[in-house]
Amino acid sequence: MQSSNQYRLILWASLVVVAYLLYSNWVTANNPAPEKPVVAEMTTGNAVNAVNGDIPTLSTEDATNSIIHVRTNVYDIKIQTQGGDIVEMGLTSYPESLENDDKPYKLMGHDSERFRLNKTGLLNTDGSAANHNTLYVAEASEFVMKEGENSLVVPLYYEDKANNITYVKRYIFERDSFNIHFEQEVINHSDAVWSGKEYRQLVEKEMTQESSGFIGAQSYRGPVISFPNDDYKYEKIKYKNMVKKEGKTFVPREFSGQDGWMALIEQYFVVAWVPGKSKEDVGHLSTIETRHDQNGNNAADTEYVLRMYDQYNTEIAPGKNHIFESRFYAGPKDKDQLAATAEKLDLTLDYGWLSPISNIMLKILKFYHSFTGNWGWSIILLTITAKVALLYFANKGYVSMARMRHVTPKLQLIREQYADDKMKLQEEMMKLYRQEKINPLGGCWPIIIQIPIFIALFWMLKESVELRQAPWIFWIKDLSQMDPYFVLPILMGVTMFFQQRLNPAPTDPTQAKIIKWMPFVFTFMFMWFASGIVLYWVVNNLLTILQQSIIMKRVEAGDKKPAAADK
Repeated sequence: MQSSNQYRLILWASLVVVAYLLYSNWVTANNPAPEKPVVAEMTTGNAVNAVNGDIPTLSTEDATNSIIHVRTNVYDIKIQTQGGDIVEMGLTSYPESLENDDKPYKLMGHDSERFRLNKTGLLNTDGSAANHNTLYVAEASEFVMKEGENSLVVPLYYEDKANNITYVKRYIFERDSFNIHFEQEVINHSDAVWSGKEYRQLVEKEMTQESSGFIGAQSYRGPVISFPNDDYKYEKIKYKNMVKKEGKTFVPREFSGQDGWMALIEQYFVVAWVPGKSKEDVGHLSTIETRHDQNGNNAADTEYVLRMYDQYNTEIAPGKNHIFESRFYAGPKDKDQLAATAEKLDLTLDYGWLSPISNIMLKILKFYHSFTGNWGWSIILLTITAKVALLYFANKGYVSMARMRHVTPKLQLIREQYADDKMKLQEEMMKLYRQEKINPLGGCWPIIIQIPIFIALFWMLKESVELRQAPWIFWIKDLSQMDPYFVLPILMGVTMFFQQRLNPAPTDPTQAKIIKWMPFVFTFMFMWFASGIVLYWVVNNLLTILQQSIIMKRVEAGDKKPAAADK
């Protein structure tokens, strides 16, 4: 009876992983499509298309809607002069794919391939301030960070002649950094006090989630907001929840607090607006508004908007100036850079409820990669490390399994002898367990302790940009993708089969048949897993076979000593 319970627990523990990942896929597939909202976009007045600034001296002929090309050692960016905002961004150190390794990954754009934009501007009392429709001018059409330069400043100018105000937008890029310092400067040449506030927007169209193969577990994609010191410490807001229904119409949702930020995230990358010059520059009171903007009747044309604006106006006296400062993080989910940018921004690197374990594993993986230079060998070393760390618990389990294997024939005889007397059967089995010093549930530990490790590693490999397009050897060109020739899944199935041969056979015929088919079921399932996770499982199985073989020999040797002494 206890033996049957043991194998039931092993089976259920093994199937927990499958059920968990299948549920993730079901939730994604069954999310209802968002209802069509009726929300009008907030405007901030008409821009005056006249330029007569004195910093620098630029002619009115320069005031045309054009594109400024910016290149740094990590970015390939296009800025549109109408609005002065980034309309396209490529990450030069992250190729679009292995096949198109010369094409930067497009993080922002405004076409069918990628529709994600940022929009920035100012709001003042009479609606005359420069906004995301204002036409700016620049000193050049191309800005390049040259070799040896550590920073690049890209300024854009607009002068409101009617109100005698000069507006300047500045993008300040640092070498090797994905944290863009952004400034909006207001220079008040007038005789009146200028009063207004800054706003920032992220706009995107919902794109189809990329499937993760047969299991279909997917990374969260969409809006995230945070006010670390207030009620909304870290909130994922699904597209369909970005508005709330009041009567027959939909209205924006609002979240307010101090030192907040907003972001749009995907599997490996994130774009986020953070007020202030640095992480230590605190005290900003902001409101974040989320909404839908429906364009026509096609749901695919719906624009999802995150809008952050200051809660209070800033007053600028005549003859004075003020710089509104923000940071625009746009790049990979690099935990160190995210943590240095804003509090809790590193949570966008989403490992789920086992994040503490995933974070530890990532640190160990990075440590090994620092001297191996290969993420595949680093995963193998990580597997060995995990095996060593769990050695004590696993040994206890394998000793129980070895002893259980030794007494299986005796258990079978007891089951046959007392098949019609369940009480006596239970009594005799427990008596045998006590005589042999066996914990019938001890053999479950090796399986149970592997489940959180497996899930944590699964999400760590899936979310960590370090593993994106990372090769191992020969045919494994990308550890974050499935094995193209199914070599690793087949090896996993073979090692699982041999590992089972070391385990005590179930006395229940039905359970024995299920156990027999498990290697084939898991081989089929693992064919669509990332090759990095399958590599971990193959190495883990090989180490388990070695560990069990050693323990079995020790147990058998120990059992023979009393018999030899009796002779």
